[in-house]
Amino acid sequence: MRYAVLWSAAISALAAGYCVYDGTDLAVSELNPLVVWLLLIGGMPALVSAKVAGTSLAVWLIGEMRRLRYRHCCMVVTVICMVQLVVLLSYVPRWL
Repeated sequence: MRYAVLWSAAISALAAGYCVYDGTDLAVSELNPLVVWLLLIGGMPALVSAKVAGTSLAVWLIGEMRRLRYRHCCMVVTVICMVQLVVLLSYVPRWL
């Protein structure tokens, strides 16, 4: 379970880093309307803050599910890790 949380946090940090790196081009090329809205109202600090808050919330919820012995905790964590894998794979073309 700890590795899954670490995996999720690492991929989220990578995604936030690429958002900062892309900077001004992100508002033009981004397809997610929530990201565009965050960039318009608060710029990059608002976007990175939202990413950190979202990742923190996910990590906290995983910890609470584990603490409360939620039956489907492993399934929820697996889905979160798979989504993070898709995010990671979306960056592969940049590395080639």
